[in-house]
Amino acid sequence: MWCCLYCLLGSFDRYGSATMLSWLAMVPFKQCQAPLFTFAAYLGTVIMGGFHAWIGGVWCPLALFCPSWLLVAGTLPYWDKSRAKSSAKASMLGINAAVVGILLAALYDRLWKESISSFLDILLALGAFAMLSPLKVPAWIAVPLAAVTGHLLL
Repeated sequence: MWCCLYCLLGSFDRYGSATMLSWLAMVPFKQCQAPLFTFAAYLGTVIMGGFHAWIGGVWCPLALFCPSWLLVAGTLPYWDKSRAKSSAKASMLGINAAVVGILLAALYDRLWKESISSFLDILLALGAFAMLSPLKVPAWIAVPLAAVTGHLLL
């Protein structure tokens, strides 16, 4: 992604609005949860510049996501009709299964490998899951309780 963004620097640099220093200042933002959204806001602010830089920072992310919002708004009237078809149901089941697989892979890779290292960790994770799922303890109680328990036990 960063090599493509670096290639874009030439097109923005013609207008004198984005310099190499401003691109290097953006490097820490790649660690954000939504780097594309963050980058669009940052680039809009840098391009606009001056006192009204916040307008570019608001406008660029909106312009970035506008096509997808229009696509959703355009297909929403036909959604109920397509859901009734068996082929659409089958494709939705497949898409849902793929999303669950991606989420499980992310859970294993990011969470399990780095935080579950002993049997006590497994017990704490299962206890927290049991509080949230079968016991229906509110999250505002379960999360601090699990954090305190983990701090005391581990």
